[in-house]
Amino acid sequence: AALTTAVKQILTKPGIDGQVVFLSDTGKNAHVFTIEYMVSMEFSVEAFNELRAQINLETIQWLNEQKIELAAASTDVVVRQA
Repeated sequence: AALTTAVKQILTKPGIDGQVVFLSDTGKNAHVFTIEYMVSMEFSVEAFNELRAQINLETIQWLNEQKIELAAASTDVVVRQA
């Protein structure tokens, strides 16, 4: 509930005409939240991409502040000196 509330607060930006945030899937290794928001057709692609980046960064910042880790594939990088 805290995550959906936080994201809904982030989505109160000017230009957002509607929004939906919900837990769409759950499993052993991850839980999936769906975040959808609508903007006016008057928005340029550049303005939408800027808004989307801002929303994504604010959401990631909130997750980090709450110490919530995102599920991702683990990749090991090995560097060897020749």
